Amino acid sequence: MALTPGIPRAKLFVAEHGRTIAVVLAVVAVIALTGAGWVYTNPPTTTVTDHTHEQRFESAVDTSAVVTGDSAMYQSGQRVENQPVYFTQTMPNLTLSVETAVPADQSVRVQHRLVLVMQATRNGEVFWERTRVLVDEEASTTSGVANASTTLDIPALIDRLAPVSEEVGSAGSLSVSVELTTAYESDRYSGTLTQQRPLGLSGQTYTLDSFAVENRESTTETRTTTLPTRNRLAYGVPAAVGVVALLSSVVVFVLYRRKEEWRTLEDRIHRDRYAEWISEGSLRGEVAERSVAMASVEDLVDVAIDQDKRVIYDSELNTHAVIDGPVVYYHGSIDPWTTPMTPDED
Repeated sequence: MALTPGIPRAKLFVAEHGRTIAVVLAVVAVIALTGAGWVYTNPPTTTVTDHTHEQRFESAVDTSAVVTGDSAMYQSGQRVENQPVYFTQTMPNLTLSVETAVPADQSVRVQHRLVLVMQATRNGEVFWERTRVLVDEEASTTSGVANASTTLDIPALIDRLAPVSEEVGSAGSLSVSVELTTAYESDRYSGTLTQQRPLGLSGQTYTLDSFAVENRESTTETRTTTLPTRNRLAYGVPAAVGVVALLSSVVVFVLYRRKEEWRTLEDRIHRDRYAEWISEGSLRGEVAERSVAMASVEDLVDVAIDQDKRVIYDSELNTHAVIDGPVVYYHGSIDPWTTPMTPDED
């Protein structure tokens, strides 16, 4: 019966290279298990940024005006606040109220500065500028709020800008804006809040949008923390590979120790492959003038093909031989023939 090719060849490969295979598998097992152990004992970490000692500083400007003239829309003496438009004749004085919110649990120094900025520009470039300081106050507060206010006479401002506007003419454009600058200093932080809004003057009406600006201050601290969960695949797969490699190394080494039992595997493979050239028989009593040992059954079959002979296989002696007159070519475990051989009788 023909042998299953894979099994004998695998055994033969182990018999020839088992020691090397076992060593390689053992090295793989050590590396994999060491890596798995390192991953398990050194879980992944991440860098976390904490924001501590947070403080908020916000500065806002509100607008209001008192109705002083006859108006069909408002009552005399009424204060209107944060309107999208004010009327110059009935509400000539614009009040600007600055309020800054700071931390309330400490003393904070606050400086308010409101500046009226008048500019003449052409193609975005300023060729004339005047400024007027409306508010410049400094105070310390522990209540969490600091205030300042001023009143701007709009008709007087229009009269002041009239000759400038006439002189500029078509050479450029004239603009007016209000600029807020709030400087603060707390127990931990200091900074500046700045914002600017245009003051629109059209003769009968004027506009100034309310505005606000804020800073959120904090102290940044970074720390390294271990992730709460480990990725089991990160160490599980190397560990499994290491265990399998270690067990395989032991099995291969044990099989390698049995290589003496597998010395005939190559012969069995060749005998099965070249069965048409091999016949079973008995080699007992055969003598020869000269004997030639062959390295393998395959080499012996080559001799038989060249000599047009058959290979005789003696299962009791576990030996293959080709008898060519006084010369015996053999491969096996019996002692060589050294006695002259009786000629074959046809």
